[in-house]
Amino acid sequence: MAFPPTYNEAWDITQPPDTQAANLLGSDIRNLKNDIMQRLSLLSGLFANRPTPEIVNATWGGAGYGLLYFATDTQQVFQWSGSAWVDVTLGITGYRLFNAQGASAAIVGNGAVQTVFTYNLPASAIGASQLLRIKGSLFHTGSSSVSYNIALNGVSLWSASISNQSTGPGIPTIIDVLYASGATGISVPFSYLYNSGVASVIPVNPVGGLAWGSVQTVTFTFNAPATDSVTPQLWTVEGFG
Repeated sequence: MAFPPTYNEAWDITQPPDTQAANLLGSDIRNLKNDIMQRLSLLSGLFANRPTPEIVNATWGGAGYGLLYFATDTQQVFQWSGSAWVDVTLGITGYRLFNAQGASAAIVGNGAVQTVFTYNLPASAIGASQLLRIKGSLFHTGSSSVSYNIALNGVSLWSASISNQSTGPGIPTIIDVLYASGATGISVPFSYLYNSGVASVIPVNPVGGLAWGSVQTVTFTFNAPATDSVTPQLWTVEGFG
């Protein structure tokens, strides 16, 4: 059997017939063992090797039940709905790291909004009463006032205006967003603003205009003049269930 394994025999619960000759029992058992081996071997593997389960005289998935597939490279657990693989990682493990980004080169201000970090949160990655956590940290070099914003689906979760900052230990921010219901969320920001100037932090809560069932972009942006720059340090997007 080749790897990744492929089905070369259809799963048919009507075979063998009751009229099957008894002397074919050995062959029937071997075929059954081969059928089971092929399908069990496809319960885990690389994300790209997720199979398309058969629907031959049987339903392999539906609303709230289905076959499970473990993606060993992305550490995700999927359930077959009957037509698609649904990510159920949070419901099983209670935690998932969606995205992580490290330090990169400084971004010089240009008087317009620029992106420091961005990530596309998959559709239905966060379910009802589950938590999305966004962490971002950066350095600001310069002495001008800088505006920061973290948004989900184009909706602001947190914004801050910081003035007269010199190069320092950075600006770490953590935002927890609870999927409340429908298109809403409850956000709680935790900001640690280490700077020599004055900070004005504006949390946004409750949050409307979200789309948990669709792909949503998470962004960390800034706006500064060309005299100043921002250096990305650390970014993570996590889920808790």
